[in-house]
Amino acid sequence: MNISLKRVTSLGVATALIFSGVYSVDSPYLPVAQAAEDGAGDPGYSTDTALNADAITSGTVKNVNDLRLATYVVSGHAYYMDATTAAFSGIPGRSTNTALPDGTTVYLQWMGKDGFVSPIYTAKTHNVDWGVSNQGGQGLWAFSLPKVKDALKQEHEFDPKAGDQFRVWIKPFTNDRGNRVEMFRQAPGMTPGFSASNKLPAGSTMNINKNNVQNAAVFMYENPGSYMFNDRKGEYHNTNTWVDGTVWLEAGEATLGTGPSFDTYASDIAAEGYTVEITGLTTEGRRAINNATYGEPRSTWVNTTKKILERHPEFITGTAVGKVGADGTYGMWVPCYTDPASLYALVRDKEGNVVQSYSAYTTSQFLSPNDLLSVSPALPPGFAGNAWHNVNFAVVPFKEVSLDILKYNVTDKPAGPGATLDVVLGGTLPPFANKIVWHDSDGKELKSCDITQLSDAAGCSLTIDKKFKGSTIVTATLVSARTIVAADSALVTDKLKDTDGDTIPDYLDPDADNDGINNNDEIAAGLDPLDPYSGSKLPKDNPNRDKYFDADGNPIKDGEGDHDGDKIPNAKESDTNVKPDGVNDDGTAKVPITDKTGKLDNGKQVPNGIADLIEALDTDGDTIPDNIDPDADNDGVNNNDEIAAGLDPLDPYSGSKLPKDNPNRDKYFDADGNPIKDGEGDHDGDKIPNAKESDTNVKPDGVNDDGTAKVPITDKTGKLDNGKQVPNGIADLIEALDTDGDTIPDNIDPDADNDGVNNNDEIAAGLDPLDPYSGSKLPKDNPNRDKYFDADGNPIKDGEGDHDGDKIPNAKESDTNVQPEGVNDDGTAKVPPTDRNDNQIPDLIERTYAPWVGSYERLTPESGTTVTVTPEFDDTSTPVSEHKGAPEGTRFALDTTTVPEGWTVDVDPNTGKATITVPKDAVTGLEKLITVKVTFPKNTSNEASQTELKISVTPKAKPIADTKTIIEKCIDPKEWYANPLLYLVPLGLIALATQVNLPLPESIKAQLDSLKINNPDNQPQWLKDANAKLAAMGSNVNVAGIMSILGLVAAASLVGMYYATKCINGKAWDFTNLSSAADADQTAADGASGSSESEKESDTTTTTSTTTTQPKPSESETAEK
Repeated sequence: MNISLKRVTSLGVATALIFSGVYSVDSPYLPVAQAAEDGAGDPGYSTDTALNADAITSGTVKNVNDLRLATYVVSGHAYYMDATTAAFSGIPGRSTNTALPDGTTVYLQWMGKDGFVSPIYTAKTHNVDWGVSNQGGQGLWAFSLPKVKDALKQEHEFDPKAGDQFRVWIKPFTNDRGNRVEMFRQAPGMTPGFSASNKLPAGSTMNINKNNVQNAAVFMYENPGSYMFNDRKGEYHNTNTWVDGTVWLEAGEATLGTGPSFDTYASDIAAEGYTVEITGLTTEGRRAINNATYGEPRSTWVNTTKKILERHPEFITGTAVGKVGADGTYGMWVPCYTDPASLYALVRDKEGNVVQSYSAYTTSQFLSPNDLLSVSPALPPGFAGNAWHNVNFAVVPFKEVSLDILKYNVTDKPAGPGATLDVVLGGTLPPFANKIVWHDSDGKELKSCDITQLSDAAGCSLTIDKKFKGSTIVTATLVSARTIVAADSALVTDKLKDTDGDTIPDYLDPDADNDGINNNDEIAAGLDPLDPYSGSKLPKDNPNRDKYFDADGNPIKDGEGDHDGDKIPNAKESDTNVKPDGVNDDGTAKVPITDKTGKLDNGKQVPNGIADLIEALDTDGDTIPDNIDPDADNDGVNNNDEIAAGLDPLDPYSGSKLPKDNPNRDKYFDADGNPIKDGEGDHDGDKIPNAKESDTNVKPDGVNDDGTAKVPITDKTGKLDNGKQVPNGIADLIEALDTDGDTIPDNIDPDADNDGVNNNDEIAAGLDPLDPYSGSKLPKDNPNRDKYFDADGNPIKDGEGDHDGDKIPNAKESDTNVQPEGVNDDGTAKVPPTDRNDNQIPDLIERTYAPWVGSYERLTPESGTTVTVTPEFDDTSTPVSEHKGAPEGTRFALDTTTVPEGWTVDVDPNTGKATITVPKDAVTGLEKLITVKVTFPKNTSNEASQTELKISVTPKAKPIADTKTIIEKCIDPKEWYANPLLYLVPLGLIALATQVNLPLPESIKAQLDSLKINNPDNQPQWLKDANAKLAAMGSNVNVAGIMSILGLVAAASLVGMYYATKCINGKAWDFTNLSSAADADQTAADGASGSSESEKESDTTTTTSTTTTQPKPSESETAEK
């Protein structure tokens, strides 16, 4: 199997033995993706683009024989190291490692003895049903490694017999228990890194004839879950059990049979400052777990432990913490009641992160420290005198580090004589002594640099001798302690033609003459890819020849010319960073023409099969080339307005592609987060879309550097001149409008038109915040329009009008000293409407009510009298009318200019009580208004408060001599008891009732019967006949009854005559002498008083209430306040 690649090494995604936090990271992982001239997305460049080489999936490996005999196959298993260090531990049971889940991704990279570094390959783990006891079964992976050709067509193949090394690794992941799993050993080898197949093989075997490696392995460490601890954590003293040991960072040189040991000569480092934590379990807990796992495969133990501890957290006694000293040792007491045969231990770095280590505790299980001697470091733990000794930890902090040679590689970018090979590091350096070492194919060391930080790599470049002859592979390796943890390689040769001397042979060089145009773009334009000045050598009759000379007639490079005349130099229309896909007839690398534009598809430029170099660009596909199109991308904004705003005139969505830290970027997305066209954005935040602030109907006057038509910026506003906006030299697109010219843009100006009314008060009133005279421009049928003209009919500013008719100018009811809280749709600053009574209605459109309203009662005194009146006041914040005195502190003063001539008026300054004397000769029936000035205390007043009260006084004429009305003359109520005629009426009624048989209640009839004339024989015949008829109706009449009727009629006649005479003459018959002595006495008393009722005049003046103020607000209005 052969394979040709653009590059065959990764960026150096070599997984290293490093510890996070031991050294700071200078740059994020894969920083060279931007620094390198290679394409970061090339196959095999990183783990993200690793090449699939799964031998099981492809069918290369189908059984155990294939594992052993297939050519160029590397196979092994992926395990949790929870039982043994053996690469294959056999049929799953109590003494075998637990396999990783089926489908786990495994990576592999190899390095040849000649220094060739392969791409990164990937495969999956498989649980196969064959070879369960013999190299197959669970967790199996297998790679089929292809041959790779370099730039000289030489093949490179994996050859373990020759000493080729490989590394295999698995990225950290979280398992189904929620615990983080990280790698800490590969086999062959003791720690991750490049290893030969015969280095600490742990079961790895090699089929020399078939270039085949078997029984390799990847071992993982499982971090503990929270269920392994409780909140009792800290230092313990003088408990029942003591634990001590040593902790070090393992450099990888260890004896497989005994396990790693602390050896400073082998580059191991004491883990000074690290922390050891030991958690204890009660004896009851140990027994519960042991009983549950007895006889079960080891693969079930961790899950069983998790379930039991989640149900019984009381089994955990606590966690003891101890620091590691300078010599790597530690010692501590473990929590009370801990069963010494049931511990769990881990190591944390100086930052508190759990780190992988060789010990009995590679998974989340409570064990005796000597339970896993094959996994634990050398010097096995021992228990004596209630103490554990030699509970050691060999820390293997596995993370990632990368190394990459820039510009050059083995396959398609070889270096030539005089080339300089730069190298870059990424990731995190291991905590050991590190250096970059350069070798050639023969293993000769060319250069070595000590590395203490990632940036040191910049000083470790390798320059090839200009006189170099021949070919070699140069390899850069990052050596940490004694292990190669990252590597990259490049081919160096003098055997290839290199026209431009850039050390890249012509057949691999996209731009063989280094004129800035790729080879096939030059061929499309009729130029020579091997001559950088070929354009100036075109035939004289070629219309394009003149485009390859400067203004002085000197030839210019082909890349500086403008073949299609679109004002874009050829070099800007040609892509030289492309991958060769063959060789042209002239020996240059065959590359794709640059064809990004030429046809519009769904609003985007797409290729049309013609090199952009020879076709003037028409970005928006409107048939107008960009160099004469005022709006080249058809986004509604002219080219130079876009340039002024930092946008791209050739990209209608360039605003949404601004850097994330650009404050204007968010203006180019809609509410759902979708990009919008540049013309739909609002660059200056004034709520006016860019397209409305840019004029695209303009004539070009040149060409911009980007090849677009050069047009004037749109500049209609920005400076106030005689009240009008005029240009100021700044594109309107990037300058928020300032309508009133106060240097405060409308979008942050509370009063954008400077009329004294804030923007949102104007909006609430239906006015225009951008026009100070908008009220006078309201429709003629608008009832508020007349409020914006003065007495002479001239328009007045909106702030001088009185929108709600409460006699308070709008400006006094609007607060302009407020903080904007956004932008209105018209581009003005959004501010809170002025609402001082907090009823959600702007004061500007709501009549303002004074807190207190007062009034005097209307007076109608007689001429020549003196009257007093005190004002009554109403608290408008309540729903009832109180009619009480003025608020405390109110002051009153008479306006003497309003007192009528001849009148006397006095006003109490504290109460407002007015005393008014009306002259005798005052004109009656004519109202007089007297003004009293009133001043309320500040806390009970506002702009609507009264400043004066009116007293209405209307004098009335005196009555005629006898002031009694007609009714009073006719009927005097006091005379009823003294008029004997009035008694005749009831007496007549009683007499009639006694003589007539009326249908009355029996109790009343019994009393009336005693008054009747009961002898019917004495009645005349006519009366008897009348009685007979009356009897038919239930009544009868006798003589006495007839007499009673006649008497009643006579009495009524006398009373009528009496009052008729009294009404006409004012007097009637005098019955005074018939009064009782008591009445006489009372009359005498009345006479002694000097007056009679008929002669008295009332001192009370008839009054009615009047007010000159506004009506009190309704209950609903009061409630709103």
